[in-house]
Amino acid sequence: MLIALILSTGFSCLAQYRPAVAGLKTGDSLVGIIGDVQRKVFKYKTQSNGESIKLDFEKLNYVKIMFDSDDIRTYRFFRLEDDKDYKAFQQLAKGKNAELYGVTRVVRSSGFAGPAMDMNAIQYYIKKPTEKNLTLLGLYDPLINNLKNKVLAYFADCKELIQKIENKDFRMRNGLTPMVEFYNSNCNSSQL
Repeated sequence: MLIALILSTGFSCLAQYRPAVAGLKTGDSLVGIIGDVQRKVFKYKTQSNGESIKLDFEKLNYVKIMFDSDDIRTYRFFRLEDDKDYKAFQQLAKGKNAELYGVTRVVRSSGFAGPAMDMNAIQYYIKKPTEKNLTLLGLYDPLINNLKNKVLAYFADCKELIQKIENKDFRMRNGLTPMVEFYNSNCNSSQL
């Protein structure tokens, strides 16, 4: 339904603006818009040649942006514990026991014999329904392997998932989304 609604808007997107739907904390929704999540605000237009309107993240519940017909990304807005400003986090997995969020970062990797390269990496955050704030899990880095230790500690309440991680059925390099989906499907929420 969301795709049909977005496609029916008839906008030809300009530059970074794409078909979007925004849910406000007031309960209202903005539909039939094009928009972009920027550093501190969501900018949107009601017409492709119209003027941009800015909304602070603190006023938003979510934003769904259509990058293509198979790629609709949902962003949620949180304030980290040590930060006064709200930030945008892409929702990677949602379920009854945990929600996984990510922020794409540019990371410079320096090869031993080659030149340094910039790569995109996801910095992972997670939240259980009983938790008020997001928990930073970190970036996947095979040299440090810090992410695995944090994931094992966070999911210590699900022995089946821990065993699958230890047996390498789930690997950090493949991302955390399958692990969170497994956690939501197979771990008993009454034990959490």
